[in-house]
Amino acid sequence: MTDKPRLVYFGWSCFSVETSQRVLLFDPFFRPECGAEWAHLEDFTRTNIICLTHGHHEHYLDTPVVAKKTGAVVVAPSEICDHLKTRHGINPSQLKPINPGQTVELNGFRITAFEWRHRTINLWKAFFGGGIVHGLKFVYNGMIQSPFSTRKFGYHLEMPDGTTITNYCEGLNDNMVIEEVRELGRTFQTEILLTGYQLNFEKYVGLGVGALAPKKVVLFHPHEKLFAKIGVPTSPLDSFIEKIKQSTPGAEIIISRPGTQVVY
Repeated sequence: MTDKPRLVYFGWSCFSVETSQRVLLFDPFFRPECGAEWAHLEDFTRTNIICLTHGHHEHYLDTPVVAKKTGAVVVAPSEICDHLKTRHGINPSQLKPINPGQTVELNGFRITAFEWRHRTINLWKAFFGGGIVHGLKFVYNGMIQSPFSTRKFGYHLEMPDGTTITNYCEGLNDNMVIEEVRELGRTFQTEILLTGYQLNFEKYVGLGVGALAPKKVVLFHPHEKLFAKIGVPTSPLDSFIEKIKQSTPGAEIIISRPGTQVVY
């Protein structure tokens, strides 16, 4: 471990931010899904804090297991905290509801939430694109076991050493409002940006990165295996990189694959 943050990517939208003493985990998801099995519960046993961006199952569904195993505090929108308590029996003392613009300090992490806009989901494609078994599993995991319709939150972290990390998750898409992103960029300084790339959103990723002006951009595909399963294409990665270089020529771009570790 290092006193400076070490980012570890576990696939989907799951990242850990680690120091020598503490571990913060974004959107834990480790179960086999769409032919992928990129992590296991044992990878997360040191977790102290879990930050959830929204209630879709591949961001949420393994949180109860990790929270019960570790006793970690969960930072999330209130509706997600309520679901964890009532549906999954998580101890209320472990739940820390947060609102946009609110800051909480936990274990040396200063965490501020902000809201972002999700892309429009083609539910027909999501349910039936991968076949009937996949569709039924999607309904059960996504609509019954998970709080599908929740607010979508990103998080700005200030680390104990002063490093700043912003997790924008999937928010740089064709439903984003660029002035909202610019206002976030004016409000917070971001050294390291975590952001998803998918579909044909390269224009929006470029615009959003330019508005936030990070020193480093950590790109990840949140739905690579899911989209392959249901037959949804994503533009070539190079097109996203090109747009980021145009908007933020000085930024270092890091491509995350499951298992990628970045030490600062």
